[in-house]
Amino acid sequence: MLPAALDGRVGTLMVSDKSQRWGRFDSQRRQTVIHDARADEDEELVNVAAVLTLRNGGSVVPFASGRLPGDAPIAAIYRW
Repeated sequence: MLPAALDGRVGTLMVSDKSQRWGRFDSQRRQTVIHDARADEDEELVNVAAVLTLRNGGSVVPFASGRLPGDAPIAAIYRW
């Protein structure tokens, strides 16, 4: 999802209001590493996805926890 947000392909990002995913996103390599708990130099990846989506003209819609399909932390509607 993060590479798509970086490329401006996420039109709408739906975010669970209580979710956090810690890890790192390397935009050059287009790779994401997710950790079970916060580690040194980690960033909150749900926030990164939201910022990238907004920066590229998309919208971010918050949802109550448990309201997204499969209890996922995020979901997206792609532009193309």
